[in-house]
Amino acid sequence: MKEHLTSQQVTEWRSGVTGAEDILRLDDHLASCPDCRALVVGGTDSPDINSAIRHLRSEFSSEHLTDAQMDDYAASRPLPADVMQHLDQCEECRADAADLRKFASEEPPAATTHKVVPIRSGSPVWLRSLAAAVAVAALGLAVRFALDKKVDPAGDKAPVASLGQSPEEVALNIPVQYRDEVKAAMYSGGLHIPEAIAGMEAGPIQLRSTTDVKPSALHVISPQATAVVEDTPVFRWTSVDGASYTISIYDDQFHAMESASGLKVTEWRPDKPLRRGAVYRWEVRAVKGKHADLAPAPTEPEARFSVLGVAVTQRLAEARTAMTHAPLAMGILYADAGALDDAKRELADAVATNDLNQKGLAERLLAKLK
Repeated sequence: MKEHLTSQQVTEWRSGVTGAEDILRLDDHLASCPDCRALVVGGTDSPDINSAIRHLRSEFSSEHLTDAQMDDYAASRPLPADVMQHLDQCEECRADAADLRKFASEEPPAATTHKVVPIRSGSPVWLRSLAAAVAVAALGLAVRFALDKKVDPAGDKAPVASLGQSPEEVALNIPVQYRDEVKAAMYSGGLHIPEAIAGMEAGPIQLRSTTDVKPSALHVISPQATAVVEDTPVFRWTSVDGASYTISIYDDQFHAMESASGLKVTEWRPDKPLRRGAVYRWEVRAVKGKHADLAPAPTEPEARFSVLGVAVTQRLAEARTAMTHAPLAMGILYADAGALDDAKRELADAVATNDLNQKGLAERLLAKLK
């Protein structure tokens, strides 16, 4: 801004009725123009004014959190370790971040409201105006995130609106970081399943034996052709009367990883966690007297699964926290991650809702997973 302030601008500034947008636009000019600063302050440059300028500039220097980092904190997104350490050590950033998150959790003001920032007496006018400008900037960020995250009065969670609305309308009620996936499923009526998981489901038939295989009551149930969120997943299989069971888990190179024998129940959870991001195979043997059945049978596809990586697991956990009453959206997110068993569970819950539009889409998506 090259021109000096007009008399009207000076009068409004001194009267404390300068609008928020004008404060943001004029504060840089006041910082660099001693003539205009003398008009609004009522005197010439003084050590107090210059000291205040330097102090405020240092307060918002690059040593503090950036706007993007404040945004992430307000939206409860994960932050790097060095940022969290700065928040622990910097009282100013910690207080600002806490205020921003608190404001983002409240109902936003009406979009048409014009915010006017009053200027209090008792401190240099330029110092007060710049502080007000900073406050208005923080307010703008908070309002934007409050609009991104519609608050559920019952529990600070984001509900998913009726799917009779357009994808754009529904997306407004879903945290921004998950919107694209939900909208894509709504538009296409289909799910995006990772190729690695889809390949497990259509895997080659094993030919481990040339002898005739008699039908057996023993079959693996889960996990099979899916990714799992837990690194100690529960393994389930069908029952064979009077049998005990032995289960074995192998990595993708057929190295033995975990096993258990003499089991009398049809489910088992390993004691040691499996490696995240890895692919595994498993089989179960039912032993009854001298007879033993194996599942998967030699002519059946292998029972393969993967364990989700750390980043995907964390993202799903955050989505679960943000959307506790959104089974359709969670089902879509689980399917996109390859966790098909979890996706089926969430979509089945969506089918059971009273929302006919949501029920219809959930039924179509669930049918694609069976």
